[in-house]
Amino acid sequence: MLDEHRQLVQRVTETVNQALSLPEDQRGETSKGLRELLDGLHSVREGLLKAGKDYLMVVTCCLERNEDLEALIGYYVMAGQRIEQEAITKAGRLVAVGDDLKHVKETVSGLQELLIQVSSLRGRSSR
Repeated sequence: MLDEHRQLVQRVTETVNQALSLPEDQRGETSKGLRELLDGLHSVREGLLKAGKDYLMVVTCCLERNEDLEALIGYYVMAGQRIEQEAITKAGRLVAVGDDLKHVKETVSGLQELLIQVSSLRGRSSR
């Protein structure tokens, strides 16, 4: 999922750069494609949240950890979302992105809370 995220962010950046190199009256079609890419990023964020919630359920009931998954979630929270926000902000020169930026913040907040909960569960299980 994070590989898909990386590819979509890269495509958003490339599409924005391509569109900005065109005369303003020729950017319409590119803007439609950009919106589709941003919608794809939204879906990936939803997938990350779902995977995180599923993981929390596993940790809660079974106390079984997946450090790789925690590291990937941590990567998104620390770096992936920052790269994504930069690309979305740049896309804001061509399309409305307010809801996209809001959803990134909500996703980061949700994933941070999840990591805190997992960490507290791990702390209780080791006592």
